[in-house]
Amino acid sequence: MLDSTDAYVHQEVMVWLETQPPIKQWLRKFGINEKTDMTFVNQYLIPNARTYINQANALITIKRLLVLFQNGSLTTQHFHELRKLKLLTVNGALVPAYHLYFSTDYSPHLSLDFLDLDAALFLSPSYLQIIEGIPAHQWKYFFQSLGVHENICLMPIEDDWYSELVAAYICAHTMNLPSYVPFAFKNRMTILYIELTQINYQFSVYFWEHVIRSININQLNELEVLLGQRRIPINNLPQWCVRTRFCIPATTGVLLPSTEVFSNNLLAIAGRYLPVFVCHLRNPLSDGWLKFFGFKTELSTDNCLSLLALIYLHSQNTALDDDDERRIQLIYAKLIDDLSKMDQTRRIQCRIKQPIYLLSTNETQFMTTAELVYSNDNNFVLPNRVTQLRLSRENASNVHIDLLLEMFNVRQVRLKHLSLSDDTNAQLSRSLHSKLRNIQPYLFALAEFRKIKDHCIDYDFEIFEADRLELCYEKNIPICQRSVYLDNNQLFIKRPWNSNETMQTLSEILCKQFKLSPDFEPDLNLMLIAESSAVIDKHLSQWNIAMQTSLFEDLLSTAGTREKFATMIDRDNTKLFSNLKITDNTSSADVLLAGLEAQESEWSGYVYHFSHLENTVNILLDHMLKARGQLPSNDFKDSAAENVIKSTRTNAKNYVRFYFRPLTPTQRCNENLGSADLIERYGNKPMCPVPIFFCFNLRALLNIKTLKWKVSLGNMASYHTQFDCTREIIDKFDYQYVYADTRTERGKYSSQQEFLIESELDFNHLTRNDITLVLQDENAFNSLKLMVSTLEYPTRIDSQFFFGYNPRVVIEYCNLNSRKIVVYINNGLGSSDDGKLIVQMASNNNTKTITGKLIGVFIRDDTFTILGKERISFVPEIADLKYAVYYKYAKQIWLVHTNHTNPKYYSPEIDHDDV
Repeated sequence: MLDSTDAYVHQEVMVWLETQPPIKQWLRKFGINEKTDMTFVNQYLIPNARTYINQANALITIKRLLVLFQNGSLTTQHFHELRKLKLLTVNGALVPAYHLYFSTDYSPHLSLDFLDLDAALFLSPSYLQIIEGIPAHQWKYFFQSLGVHENICLMPIEDDWYSELVAAYICAHTMNLPSYVPFAFKNRMTILYIELTQINYQFSVYFWEHVIRSININQLNELEVLLGQRRIPINNLPQWCVRTRFCIPATTGVLLPSTEVFSNNLLAIAGRYLPVFVCHLRNPLSDGWLKFFGFKTELSTDNCLSLLALIYLHSQNTALDDDDERRIQLIYAKLIDDLSKMDQTRRIQCRIKQPIYLLSTNETQFMTTAELVYSNDNNFVLPNRVTQLRLSRENASNVHIDLLLEMFNVRQVRLKHLSLSDDTNAQLSRSLHSKLRNIQPYLFALAEFRKIKDHCIDYDFEIFEADRLELCYEKNIPICQRSVYLDNNQLFIKRPWNSNETMQTLSEILCKQFKLSPDFEPDLNLMLIAESSAVIDKHLSQWNIAMQTSLFEDLLSTAGTREKFATMIDRDNTKLFSNLKITDNTSSADVLLAGLEAQESEWSGYVYHFSHLENTVNILLDHMLKARGQLPSNDFKDSAAENVIKSTRTNAKNYVRFYFRPLTPTQRCNENLGSADLIERYGNKPMCPVPIFFCFNLRALLNIKTLKWKVSLGNMASYHTQFDCTREIIDKFDYQYVYADTRTERGKYSSQQEFLIESELDFNHLTRNDITLVLQDENAFNSLKLMVSTLEYPTRIDSQFFFGYNPRVVIEYCNLNSRKIVVYINNGLGSSDDGKLIVQMASNNNTKTITGKLIGVFIRDDTFTILGKERISFVPEIADLKYAVYYKYAKQIWLVHTNHTNPKYYSPEIDHDDV
C-alpha cells in the first residue's frame, strides 16, 4: 500500500523475527506493531492528510481506502479526519475533498459542471476506472463520506477554510475592535460556493434559483452574533454578502449588490432596462426572502423617467415591440398611482424640467412632450393628424390621468381649447339676449326660494348666433360641430336657438355659467321656451314664489357708476352698432331708437313717468307734464325723499324726467306707501300712494321738432352723471342692460338712465295713441275715470308694472253685504305702516255702522270724517253716498280713492296729529 518504507522494519529483519518470538514480543512493548492498512491510516495517513496525497499515489491511496470502506473498517471519525485528503480534479489538480463537488459522471443531486466553473472544483471521473465492477453510486457514497459535495446548501465555516469572502466578512465586522479584544462568531454559517456568485453570472442565476427553492429562509434570516466583550447581533455572512458584494444577477446582464437591484415582481415594468433580479421563480418572493435580499420593491418617479428614456433610446436602434409598449403603459399607470397619493407641492416638484420623448399616436414614433397633446374630452375626438400621447384604455379612463399630463407638461385639449372656424358668420343674438334678460327676474326669484346665494345669474354674456358652428383645433383643423359653444363670456348658438337640437345643451351650459345646480335645468328650459310670462308665472305659482325681490337694501344701493361697467358697455355697444350698421353720420335720435328697439323688450319704444293719482289728474287736465321747478307747490303731491331733493343737482329740477322702463330702484322706494326702513336714510318716507304710469311713445317724442331732449347716463340727481343729446353721450348709453333685472348690479345701474325733456312736455304735440296710462288696480282706474271725465288716452290695469312690495291702502267691498266698504292698509311683503286712514263722505247723518281701529269721528258742515289706523269699515246709509279715502302721513294728505268727480279734503275742526 505504501510507496515509502521509512516507517517499517526492514523486510529481512521481519523474516528473522518470525523465528524469534521473544524478541518480537519485546519490540511490541516499544510500540512496534505488525504492518496493517489501518495502522497506516491511523498513525500516518490521518496526521498527514493535508500533504500525503500526490500525483503518484493519488489513485492507489484512494483505491485502498475504498477497500477499507467496503470492508467496513473506516468509521465516521476516520472520514471526518480524512476530509482534508487531496483528490484529483477534472483538470488533474489536487484539492482537499471537502472543497470539491461531484462532476456529472457521479450523477450529483445538482449538476454544476455545465456552468463554466473552474474545473478544479470538480472531482475527477478517473477514480471510476481504477477498480473494475465498482458502480459509480458506490464511489459517490465513498466520496460523500470524505466531504465531496453534490448540492448547494447551508454549511458551517471551517476553521481552516478562509476564502477571500470569509476574510472580508470577518474584517468588516472586526476592524473597529481593539486589537487586544478576542472575538469569535457564534453561528459561522455560509452557503456552499456563495463566493462564486461574484465571478460567474450564469452560476449566480442558477445558484440563487436553487437556494430560494431549497433553503429555509428562516435560517438565512437568523442573525450572526459577534462574541467579544459583549454579544453584538450582526448580519450573517450570506446576508452581508448579498448586500455588499456584486453577486446578484440582474436583467441588465451584470452582477450587483442586492440593494441596487429591483425585486423580480417589477420584471414586467422594468424589464431589461433596469437591474431586476433575473431569477425565474414559480411564485413571487415571500416577505422573508425580500427581507433577506433587501431588494428595491418600488419604482421611484426618477426610476420611471429613466425607464422611459431607456426605452426611447432602445427604440432608436430596434423597432418597438409589444412588450415595450405594454411596459410604457405600466410605467404610466405607476406614475398616475404615485401622483394621486402626493400633495400638490410634491406633484409640482415631480414635473419634468425639460421635454422628454414619449410614445405618440403616430404609429410607433416618439415625440417630445412639447409636441404632444392629449384629449379625453367625450364631446369630440381629435383626428389622426393631431399627434397625441399614446395611452392605453385603462390609463386614459383613470380619474387621475390629468396628474400625469401635468407632470409631463402635455397640453390637454378640451372643448375650451377649440375655436370657431374663421368662416363662421356669427351675429349678435338679440332674441336670446332679450329672452335671458326677461327671464332673469324669475331665475332670481327661484334661486331665492331655493336659498341659493352664490349664483351668477347676472353673468355678463355676449351672445352670438350662426347657421353653423364648426370648432377647429389650431385654427385650421376641423374637429366637430356644436349647437352651443361657450368661449369665455361669449356664447355662440346655432340658429334657431330654440330648436330641439340647441335646447338639449343650452340649459345645461347656462346653469353651469350661472352657478346653478343641475336641478335648475328643467326650470330654465321651461323659461326659455315659454311663449309668454304667464306660462312661467303658472310654473312658479306651484311654490307660491313672489316675483319681486325682498332684498330691499340691495336695490337701494346705487353706488355703482358708469365707470365700473364702462369697458363692458363700450364693448357691447361697438358690436351692437356694427350689427345695426350705425355710422358716425347716424343722428343721436336714430341711434337711441335703434339701440333700444334692438333689445326686443316689451318695454322698448317707450319712456315712462309715474306720479300719484292727484298729480296725474292735474297732468291730464292740463295736457302738460312739467319739470319740478315749474310746478306750483300747492297743487303738487311730492313723492320724493327730503334728503334726496336737498342733494339733487339744481339743474335736474329744470327737466321733466322719464325712465326707459318701469321697476326702477326709485320706484321701489316710492311705490305706494313707501317703507319705514327709509326714514333714517332719507329724512322722511318717500311715497306715491296711488302710482300711475304715463307711457310715451319715444319715436313720437323725438319727432317733435321743438322738443329739447337729453339722455342721462345714470340717475340725473347725481352731480357725477353725464347727460346730453350728443353722439358722445348717446354712444355711451347702456342699451344692453337698460331693461335687465335690477337685481343684477349692472342692471340696477343701467335702469336709472333717464330721458330728459327741458321744462315741459305739451301733450298737444302728441296723438292719442302716443300716450298710454297704466294703473295698479281697478280702484285707481275708477277714481281716475271719475276725476277726469274726458279720459282720452288708452288706459289699462297691469300689475307687472309694479313691485307690490311696500304697504298700500286697499279698498274692498264685502261679499256678504254689498254696501259695506272696508279700507285697510295691506303691509305687503315689507314693514308695517304707521300712517292714518281718513274716510270723508258728504253726509251729516251720524247713524252709520262704523268699525275698525278708530281714532275719532267728526262732522264739519256737511262732511262726515272717520279717522283711524290700519283698518276702517263702514256701511253707507244710502247707496249713492259720495265718499273719498285719504292717507295721512306727517303733514301730507294723499287722496287714495273716490267714488265721485270732485273730491276735496275738509280738515276737521281740530288737529288730531297728536292723537
